[in-house]
Formats: sequence, structure tokens, C-alpha cells
Amino acid sequence: MLLAIRSKSQSWVMWVIVILLIIPFALWGVHEYFGGGGDVVVAEVDGRELSAREFENTYQRQRQRLQMMLEGRGSLSDLDQKQLRAETLQSMIDEEVVVQAALAGGFRVGDEQLAAAIRQLDVFQEDGRFSQQRYDYWIANMGYSPSGFEQTLRRNMLRAQLRQGLLGSALVTDRSLAEANRLAEQQRSFGVMLVGLEAMKDPSAVTRQDIEAYYRNNAADFTIPERVVVRYVELSKEQIAESIDIGEEEARRNFENFKRSYVAPEQRRASHILLTVPPGADGDAIEAVRLEAEEIRRRIAQGEDFAALARAHSDDAGSAAVGGDLGYFERGATVPLLDEPLFPPAFEEAVFAMEEGEISAPVRSLEGFHIIRLEDVKDAGVASFEDVRDQVVADMRSTRAEQRFYEQAEQFANLVYEHVDTLEVVADSLGLAVRTSAPFPRTGGEGIAAYPRVVTAAFSEDVAQGMNSEPIEVEPMHLVAVRLEERIAPTLQPLAEVEDDIRERLVWEAARQRAMEKGEALMTRLRQGAEGRVLARQEGFEWQEVAGAGRRSDEVGEQVIDKVFRMEHPAGGSTVDGLSLADGDFAIIVLEAVEEGGEISKEAAERRRQVLAEMQGEEQFEALVEALRERTEITINRPSIDLDE
Repeated sequence: MLLAIRSKSQSWVMWVIVILLIIPFALWGVHEYFGGGGDVVVAEVDGRELSAREFENTYQRQRQRLQMMLEGRGSLSDLDQKQLRAETLQSMIDEEVVVQAALAGGFRVGDEQLAAAIRQLDVFQEDGRFSQQRYDYWIANMGYSPSGFEQTLRRNMLRAQLRQGLLGSALVTDRSLAEANRLAEQQRSFGVMLVGLEAMKDPSAVTRQDIEAYYRNNAADFTIPERVVVRYVELSKEQIAESIDIGEEEARRNFENFKRSYVAPEQRRASHILLTVPPGADGDAIEAVRLEAEEIRRRIAQGEDFAALARAHSDDAGSAAVGGDLGYFERGATVPLLDEPLFPPAFEEAVFAMEEGEISAPVRSLEGFHIIRLEDVKDAGVASFEDVRDQVVADMRSTRAEQRFYEQAEQFANLVYEHVDTLEVVADSLGLAVRTSAPFPRTGGEGIAAYPRVVTAAFSEDVAQGMNSEPIEVEPMHLVAVRLEERIAPTLQPLAEVEDDIRERLVWEAARQRAMEKGEALMTRLRQGAEGRVLARQEGFEWQEVAGAGRRSDEVGEQVIDKVFRMEHPAGGSTVDGLSLADGDFAIIVLEAVEEGGEISKEAAERRRQVLAEMQGEEQFEALVEALRERTEITINRPSIDLDE
């Protein structure tokens, strides 16, 4: 407990937190319904229990993060979810064995060290100083108690101590660095012949008998598995929040009472001149751009106009037109609608470390080199009501919704149990809708079927016998109860429905096989002395010459360049090899020459040494974690977390 920090806390936020904590304690009985009298243990690591609640919270955060990354490009399949659950549990176990090793090794995070770390976190700063009010407010919004947040941070700092100790001890010798430079800067010249899949396709070669035989032999591929349809009711904080109306005057009064909680972040206005580095540029080319940036900075220091130089030299067309001006922005600013960083991390760090009017040294980013001038600083301060109205309303709704959820959660659980043969009573009593799901298999589906616990309940014996499921806490403050509406037996799709799909599969497989066979035959002729360009022209295939390509070359696809740098050096001629590409084409590669990497600048060498040291340190840390796992007694309760044996 950080008494030194919290002893001064007399703010309204602390009283709100206390009240919100009292409500769930007063309704403690509701948790008995959710957990059967206690939280399930999913794993035990040398006596330290990892709870199901802890696991599910971690898993859901990971799952939501992946779904956001996949948005519009697919969804998590059952296999993906099983793998993610397994990886989540493994990461929790790894974290625990590292923490235990750190403690056994004498690592400690004292209260003063922890308090200092908390005071330094930007999110808890106000006017450049730690704010107890912001601390209390933000950890409550993140769903932590003060002690829970401090425990999590303390464990993270312990892991970081052990990890940083290994990373800092990694040593890269001059010989290792020279070898890494030789390999990294190596260039290869080669030719590529592409045997295209389309040219190998022959739909007429697939007969009706082929399709029927494939259908018989692969019936499982065309069988729709057993599915269920469920009726369900759900009670959630978000659902409740949508029904809460907050008037304009009420919101304004709340803002006036608690306005110190709504802080406008510090904003800075900067201008820059960007000199881009071409993709795949070598060390000399990068150094040339850096020197050009240094020269422009020197001219600015001697009195030349920054805006004029930006218009003349900056490769950022948008800002160059206005003298490099980027306007005001805050730390962590993102591109609207994309949720991507507005500026590279190195650029942002430089801006927020500068003094007003200061000109930076060239700052390296993935784009190139930036010369930055800090124009103005707007200090953080209390925001106006108009600026934060939506946040005020959202905060009020969230607080009231949480209170109502705990008021209704026990009633929800009681009614689901007391009226085990219907969901109508709980729905009518709490004003909830009884909804019907789409059919879904044991692997889950969309909507309510995306929650593994719901799927498990839907296929459980109790629900199969016509009873309500127990109340399922699928997420914090989100309860669901289901009952079986319909069970659909496994069904083999008629051949007529899948015939076109089978034909396409067979045509593709045959074409891929023909492309491989054709490629192998052509490679034999090349090894016997045929010239690649001539042979490609004779056969009607594409031929591409690539000279002096590096490992990051984008002249050919990643699969090809990776294969090129795995091939043996040509000895007295050329080396011929090939591979099937992901799209089914077959690529034949004729490696003509290998040129070893030369000298690089001292700065580039030092950067590579640092990267190699980090890689070596990471390998040592991973080896340590593996060794710790092997000597630690670990017990996993697989059924409790839906993992396959």
C-alpha cells in the first residue's frame, strides 16, 4: 500500500470509488451465482494460483486487440481462439515464473521505488507534477483498485528488472559484428523465371468421376457439423448505459463540481523539414541524406529562413507548402478514423523534449530525417465544458450504469435459477429482450456465439435437457443466460451445392502439380547449360534479371528474395533452384553472383551492434524463461479454460 501517496487523498473521486466498492460487497452473494462459491483455478505455478477470472480478463483483452487488428479482413476461427487461449495461458505462466525467479534472485521493488514510478507516469501528471486526483480517477476508470494497480505495476517492474539485466549484459564482439555486417550488406545477382499457375490450368481435365470420388473421399470437408440455436437474455453495463439520459444542465453541473478531473493535455506546435530515405537504401545512401539534413540545419543556425528552406527542400508536400508548419498536437496524437500514430515515436519524443524556439538535430524515422523547430507550447489545463461535454456525459452514464448493474445482477441470477424453464420472467422483470441466435457449432460463431463460455453452456447437458444455463459472466459486468431452442444434426451438403467448389479445388491442385513438374524439368535444362532468358522466351514464360539485390529488396516477392539468400554460392557457373509460391506459381531462380558486404559508417555499425545486442539479450531471456519453466512445478486445469489435451 502506498500510504505516502494515498494518505492525502480527500477528493470526491475517492468517495465515488469507495461507494462503488461498497455496492459489490453489499451484493457479494451475486458472485456466488457466477463462480459457484469461489473462482476456479486454471493453473498453479509453484503454489501460486492463477484464477479463471484473471485468465478470462487477460484472454478477452488479447482477443479484442486481435479482432480490432482483423477488422474488415476476417475473423478469429475456432482454431485461432483455441491457440490464443493456449498462448494467453502460457504467457501468464511465463510471467509468473519470471516474477518468482526475480524474487528468488533478490530483486525487489520497494514502496518508494514504486511510488516514484507512479509519479513519473505521464497520465498522472498535472502541471508537470503528480496529481493524486488524476491517479485515483484514472485507475478507477481502468477498473483497478489502488492496491490492485500497484500490485500489477510492481510485478511488471520486477519482470523488467530481470529482463533488462540480461539485455544489458549481452556483448557483441567486433568479430561477430563484422560477420553480421558481411551477411547483412551482402548483395546477390540472379534471374527469375515464373511458371504461372494460370497457364497450367485445364478445367476440361477434371471429370465428373473425379468430382464424385473427391466428394466421397472427403465427405468430412462438406459436412455441416452439429449446430444449436439458443434463446438468450443478457444484462450488461453498456446496455444499461444506453438507456440512461443525461440532460444538458445536469451534465454542466457535474462538470462544474468536478472540473479539475477534466484536463486538457499539453499541446505543442512544431514545424519540420523532412528528407526521405529511399526504401532499401544502403548505409552510404542513408548517411548522404543525414549529411544533407545536417547542412540544412547549419544554414538555419546561420540565419536562413526555416519556412523558406522547408518550401524548397522538404519532401513532406503537405507541410512544405506552409513552411513546414504541422500545427498543434498532443502527445500520442492519432490519425483520425485510423487509430494510428500521427507522428513516428522518435519524432514525437524529440518534439516533447525541446524548448520553445529550439531547432533539433536530424531525427531519424522510417521515412527519413526530420529537422524540427518547436514553435509554441500550450500548457495542460482544465478543459472547457464544450470541449469535454461528451466525456462528461459518458462518465456520468458509466457511473450510473455500473450502480444499476450491481443492483440488477443478483435479481438476474435469482430469476434465471428460480424459473429454470423460461427466460421470459427475467426478461419481463428487468426489461430485457429475449433474443434468438443464428445456428452455431461447437466451434462458436458470431455475436453471442463468439464467447467460448456461452458455446460451452449451449452444448452442456443441463441446457440439452431443456433448462436455463447458469448466469454466464462473459466479460466484466456482462451477464448472459441461454436456453436451447433447436438442435440441428450434422448434415452432409448435397453434391450439387459443392460441385463447383470441388471442381475449382481439383483444377487448382492439378495446375499446381503441373507447374511444379514443368519447373523441375526446366531447372534440369538450366543445370545442363541452357540460358535462362532464352529458355524463358522459348517456353513463353516471364524472365526477370535482378542485379545487386539486398536482403530487403522489393524488386521481387519476399518468398523469392528469402530463397535467393538461402541458396549456395555459385561455383564456376550458376546455382539453380526453385520453389512453389503461395499463389501456386512456380519460381525458378538462377543465382549468378554473390558480392559480400563492404564497410559501413561508424554510426551504422554502432546501431547494428546495438540491435545485435538486443537480439542476443532477447534470446538469452527466452532461454532463461524456458529453463525456469522446466524446473518449476506447473499444474494446468485444461477443462476450466477450454483447452484441448
